Amino acid sequence: MKIGIFNFFAVLLTATLLHSANAAEENQHLENGEIHYSTPSKLGDDTLERIVSVAAYDKKNSDVKMAIEIAKQIEAEPDFKLLNHADLAQFYSHLGWLYSEENNLTEAIKYHTLTLDNRSCYDYQAYRFSTNQLLLSGAKANKLEEIYHSLSKKHFPSLDVEQLLLIGEFYSENQRFDLAEKIFSLADEKSKQCGEFERYQYFATYIKHATIHNRKDVLEKIADQYRGESRTIKWSQLVAWKKNFPESGLPIKKTAPQYPTKALSHGISGYAIAEYTIGINGKPRDITIIEASPKGYFEKASIYAAERFKYNPLVGPDGKPTEKKARNRFTFSLRN
Repeated sequence: MKIGIFNFFAVLLTATLLHSANAAEENQHLENGEIHYSTPSKLGDDTLERIVSVAAYDKKNSDVKMAIEIAKQIEAEPDFKLLNHADLAQFYSHLGWLYSEENNLTEAIKYHTLTLDNRSCYDYQAYRFSTNQLLLSGAKANKLEEIYHSLSKKHFPSLDVEQLLLIGEFYSENQRFDLAEKIFSLADEKSKQCGEFERYQYFATYIKHATIHNRKDVLEKIADQYRGESRTIKWSQLVAWKKNFPESGLPIKKTAPQYPTKALSHGISGYAIAEYTIGINGKPRDITIIEASPKGYFEKASIYAAERFKYNPLVGPDGKPTEKKARNRFTFSLRN
């Protein structure tokens, strides 16, 4: 059975390699409100290799049914329970795509949802990729409203302004401007707590989609809000800017931290959250640790890693380089 999934796995491989290179980051463990992170493990790599090698993912010899059968067998094995969040995200992403190729959208949505539940919202590219896969399947199955309610409960509170806007845009582009408006409203409130860059992102995106849907009433509401904040950037500048900033501020390099010898020798796991400003050159500056557990073990290693991050430089609506605040959670885990 020949299928067009070669490009998918090329993209997924890129996301996987990027994820592995990033600092150890995993998604919220929603049952207890804590956030657990872990890097992909040898066990997880071996599990994925079994699917890839046997299913033969290429244009000439691809067997989706066999790949699904193998994946389900792996899922039933005792070792599957040992996989960490990073491994599970990659496994579920494969399985969700396979079901979408079979046009079994119910199962595809199920596994793309599981993928997202095990992704880290800090791992921007991989999280964005998984969100897009889920929403694409949801659009095909006409279940975007169900997915909206699921995301609003489990994911929206932890997403940043840009992530919310991306999801809002997807809903708008799929003729669900009613739901997009709710997401833009969340981005509105969250952007008020951020800097000018995020605030302008909110306005520019909302203006664009209200215009697409010819919602003059919404445009008037946004205009009133914008005037009320006494913004100096012209309305026309915002409209033009929205077309030019899609990659602005995205991370292009994240260096994994070295495990501190002291913590390693004592078998200690933990984390540190760094906050910094993305400078006009795309490099973090003014890096501080705002939270660490246990204290005194992981702060220096996290700062050293953050210093080597690199982002696409940000450009404001006036066409000038700008800055914004960002955070990254570094987790040091001895599991797996």
